[in-house]
Amino acid sequence: MALKSAWELALEKTGGVEAGPQVTAAQRAALAAVSAKLKADLAELDIMHQAGVAAAGAAQDGAALQELDTSYRAAGARLPAAAAC
Repeated sequence: MALKSAWELALEKTGGVEAGPQVTAAQRAALAAVSAKLKADLAELDIMHQAGVAAAGAAQDGAALQELDTSYRAAGARLPAAAAC
């Protein structure tokens, strides 16, 4: 008797692989639009961050650099969550 793989055991427990709901062309287009918007927003955020870092670096303002970094990370974390809504 051959041992079963974890995949085979999981299939037995769950009753096999079932096909999920099919995604329509309209849904694919909507997902592509959301993805493009998210990429654009992330690119804009990155450009604004780089400009702020350059200005704060030129002024040698360590506190401003730290604040920019904190706000950049927070905004980057919010964007994917906002795109899901």
